[in-house]
Amino acid sequence: MDTETDLDPSYDWPRPPLDGYVADDLDRLPNLPGQTELLDGILVVPARRTIGQGRVQELFEVGLAAAVPEGLCAIREMTITLGRRDRPEPDVPCAAETSTRNGNAIDARQRYRRGRFGPGCVEAVGDGNGDDQ
Repeated sequence: MDTETDLDPSYDWPRPPLDGYVADDLDRLPNLPGQTELLDGILVVPARRTIGQGRVQELFEVGLAAAVPEGLCAIREMTITLGRRDRPEPDVPCAAETSTRNGNAIDARQRYRRGRFGPGCVEAVGDGNGDDQ
């Protein structure tokens, strides 16, 4: 590979099942790029985050963390299981500070949440021309 835009010819991309992927497949498929999402049973691999998007995400996280009511928190880089075939990863979702499953505090190793989320989430997007820094 000569540049960062070249694909690794030896990488074997996963082949979807006939009826599409399900939410739990994101934890089982090896070598998926970070921030891979599942939308309507289809794996979606986002483009690399720009410096500008990263800064906006940090601002949103800090601002949202300061504004959410007690009992909620702003978290980053966590997917949300909305249904059997949908597990998006918004930039900064709000979630209850305790797990809905067992009442314990959020596990730092956790990569996704199931169940009820807070009042909203934030997604930073560029204008599509690559000049959003």
